[in-house]
Amino acid sequence: MGVTEDLRANVSSRVNERIYYHSRDTEDAFSVVASDALPSTAEYSMYFQNTNTEKDFVVKAFYTTSVSADVTWKLHKVTGTASGTDITPVNLNLQSGLSATAVCKGGAAGVTGLTSAAVIMNWGNGVAYGTQHVNMHDSLILGKKNAIAVEFDAGTSATSSISMIGYYD
Repeated sequence: MGVTEDLRANVSSRVNERIYYHSRDTEDAFSVVASDALPSTAEYSMYFQNTNTEKDFVVKAFYTTSVSADVTWKLHKVTGTASGTDITPVNLNLQSGLSATAVCKGGAAGVTGLTSAAVIMNWGNGVAYGTQHVNMHDSLILGKKNAIAVEFDAGTSATSSISMIGYYD
């Protein structure tokens, strides 16, 4: 902020999305990627539970892709004890040594042991090899112990991938 010759405020600002500031300033923005070569219909392909005792986890966006066309994905609020391959979330600030406080699972064998408490939304993947960007606009908030799972709901079983980005707030 500055002052002009005639004593008026001279203000400029730069506005970025919140995830940018969380990555830069508090180093608590993360990415999760779950890939599966042959997902089964109705298989939970990715699971994420916030285990942070002080902060909520805010989901910014999901990205899905599949070798097959017309795949349908479902996002669920889930309960239960997840069983599957562990995934380590990657800090989006590559200079940071901070780790996510979360349980994250997915990959080739899918995730079992879950019960859907609610379907939050679903989306289609469109064309083969297409990537779908599902912007949550920072509106999906996982409090302490809240968990979500993304289901490969329908489509031809072929290599598929789910990515999620978010931050602690």
